Amino acid sequence: MPGFVIGGAGDGPANTVETLRQHRWLIQRMGPIGQANRLVARDITLPELRIERQEILGGMIWYKFAKAVKYDDAQVIFYDTGDFLGEIQEWQNAVFQLASGIGTHSPSGGYKQESKFDLLDGSGATINSYTLKNSWPINISQGKLTYTDTEIKIVTVTLAYDWAEGIDTAKNPSVPSSTPNINLE
Repeated sequence: MPGFVIGGAGDGPANTVETLRQHRWLIQRMGPIGQANRLVARDITLPELRIERQEILGGMIWYKFAKAVKYDDAQVIFYDTGDFLGEIQEWQNAVFQLASGIGTHSPSGGYKQESKFDLLDGSGATINSYTLKNSWPINISQGKLTYTDTEIKIVTVTLAYDWAEGIDTAKNPSVPSSTPNINLE
């Protein structure tokens, strides 16, 4: 086949080499749900950092300064397999319960936990790793159920978090996962 090496014959990259794909996200950990329940996500929004600014008028010129850093909420979408959703709902119940209010029924809140997602290549090796620090579910959407549709049911979880850490394992294979705020350009 032109453009690929298949069975040792041909010209170009091996047929096992693939480009990055949006659907190759592995949920390593999402709050209390650990590696025993790893799940492949359908979609994940990457951590986004925004720097707010402050403007001060000095004479006739507006001077601009960095004021604060804010991370936008992340969204994780996965196919409902029936066993993962209940654990996420339990996590959300740690954030809020009607009888006790927001985070008051567990010591020091206790609902903020670490979430970790890996971007995989075609062979299953990790390319990038992202960790959301102090994350918690602010919304769980279970999609719709309808008699007229045969699509797979999806679950969308929106996570708030304090900050994110990212590792490009292809560029930095020896960098430990605790290195904060690496720019993945």
